[in-house]
Parts: sequence; structure tokens; C-alpha cells
Amino acid sequence: MSISRVKLPNEKELTKYLSLKSLGPGSMLRSRRVPPFFKITLVVLCAFILWSFNHPQSSMNSVRRVRAARVDRRFSANSANQQAGNGQTGGGFHKIRERCNKPATNVVFLKTHKTGSSTMSNIMLRFADTHNLTVGLPLKNHWELGGYPAFIDKRLIDPVLPKYNILGHHFRFNIDNLQQIMPADTRYITIIRAPKDNVESVFGFFQDQSPFNVWLEGVDANSTKLRLQTFYDHPEKFYNKDTDWFFRARNHMFFDIGYDVSNSDDGFIDSKIEELDNIFSLVLLTDYFDESLIMMKHVLCWDWEDVVYIKFKMRIEEAKTEVNEDLGRKILNWNKADNKLYDHFNKTFWRSVGEYGLDRM
Repeated sequence: MSISRVKLPNEKELTKYLSLKSLGPGSMLRSRRVPPFFKITLVVLCAFILWSFNHPQSSMNSVRRVRAARVDRRFSANSANQQAGNGQTGGGFHKIRERCNKPATNVVFLKTHKTGSSTMSNIMLRFADTHNLTVGLPLKNHWELGGYPAFIDKRLIDPVLPKYNILGHHFRFNIDNLQQIMPADTRYITIIRAPKDNVESVFGFFQDQSPFNVWLEGVDANSTKLRLQTFYDHPEKFYNKDTDWFFRARNHMFFDIGYDVSNSDDGFIDSKIEELDNIFSLVLLTDYFDESLIMMKHVLCWDWEDVVYIKFKMRIEEAKTEVNEDLGRKILNWNKADNKLYDHFNKTFWRSVGEYGLDRM
């Protein structure tokens, strides 16, 4: 039997058919032939949907580029002036200040000790995972990166690669060593904390480790307050650079950032702070963590979901030691470099916030 072409229903017949309230099981409408153009369009659309499910990051990048462009257009005039151009240090390092037009994907976050940096490190590693970026990690069974407390060493990073996108662990900062393993457009950021709070936290965490367990061996190990007060009544009596991890007892943040913690000369400290000001795109403040993240989002051209966080390693209030006025004064005197470091970047931070816009913040 030969098969002849089926006669398509006219508009009147089709309208009458579709107006029926129900179709019997034997009733079947022979559809019109679908034009080739619609077939091709349907195939392309289905293919795109399948591709998007298998490549979600590419779709997100397109969205991020659009969002970044919108953010860029909303920059205030002051902020745009601040971002424009490059500053240069005496050592030839160029601080990145160009106008923000896309999310920064090459970032070094210096994770300083007892500054809320674990929360920040998690943000960095999550960003790297989301964007499929290369991260330099500590060697197996190590919690510090690159040979800490020595300056960061590229041979002690896992895996050993020519370049990385993200660094976000504890290490000792050295810009020359970092430039060997990071792209030229890398943004450098870190976080610091009010010195009295930082000292109290460092002491509480390391009091049963070097150097405090050596220097305060005869002092009640169950009384953090007594041990802290004993040390700061006469710190010069205990302080000995020949003791392992001695730097935990003086200017610990200044040490992590790469400098001599025992040099209390104002000229030396001020010159090193000036160096840092020309290297770091942003120094966050633990004491103003949410405000710092808003500024980091702004500087790095990230999205809000990139800076959402859960607090890590937060101590309960009962575990903290009260620092009275007299003890606080002694802490600031002994940790002169950290005090000047915080004072400087506290001022520059709020200057940046002013340029960003307090109402906008």
C-alpha cells in the first residue's frame, strides 16, 4: 500500500477541533509540519541549556562581568581618582591601583596571627574554588605556608608551580619572593587588629607553647591573667631572641609582614610602614570586619556572594583575659611597631571609606 501525503486541516477545522472540551482516546490531531527554521532554533536552544548545566561557571562569569561593569560605572569621582594610575616604591614594586573593571582573580592574602584571619582565609579559598583558580597550599602535615617562620619559599608550597592565583594561609611576607610566583597584576591584602586585643589573643593561644612556656615556667600555668601580667610587668627581663618563636612576644603582626620585631627605632618602623602602604591594595581591620569586607569587595571588584562569611575559631567571652588600662599601656609600649602599624592603617582605612562614601557604606 502506498502512503500518500496527509491533508492538513484548514483553520476552521483546527479551531473547531481545539474548542472541544475533551479528546477521546481515538482522537488524534495531525499537526502541521514544523518549518526547518523552528527545528534548528529548538535544537540550538536545547544544546545551549545542556551546555549551561555542564558549564555553570562560564555563565556566571558572564554575569559577573556585567555586574562588575555596573559597579565600575557607579564609582564615585574620588574613588576613581584613587584607583587611577600606579604608585611605585623605591624597590620598583608597582601597587595595583587601576580602575576596577573585572573581578581580581590574582590575590595574595597575608593571614596574620590572631586577627580573625581564619575567616578571611576561608573567604579566599572559597573564591578560588568557585572560580577554579590555582591555590598554593602548605605541605602535608604543615599548617603554615612556605616554611614559616622563614620568609615564604616557593619550594615549600604544594603543588610546586611557576605561578599561583591565590595565596591565603599563614606565611611570612616577602614581596621579592612573592613576585616570583604571583602574576604581575596581583592584589596584596592583609588584616591587622588593635594591638591590645591582638596581644591578649596571641598570649591566650600560645601561652603553653614557645616562648612563653620557657620564659614563664614558674608561673601558674592555669592563670592566663597572671602569666600575661607577669610578662608585661617586665618584658625585657624575659625577652630573649635566642628562644624559639621569640617573635610571638613582641610585634607579632610586624613579624608576619616581614620585618625585625626588635628594632624600635621610629625611623625604621615608619619607613617599613611606608613600604607596606605602597604594596598592599588594602589592609583590613579586624575591629571593623564587615566594613573591611565591603571595601575589599570594592577594591577587588567581587560580588556580594564572594564576601559572605561564617566566623571561624571565635573564642567565647569567658576565655578572654581582661586588659586593664595599666596593662594596656604596657602592651602598647612593648609592641611599638604593631601600635604604629595599626594607627597608620586605621587612618588610611577610614580615609578610603570616606572616599568610597559613608552613606554608601
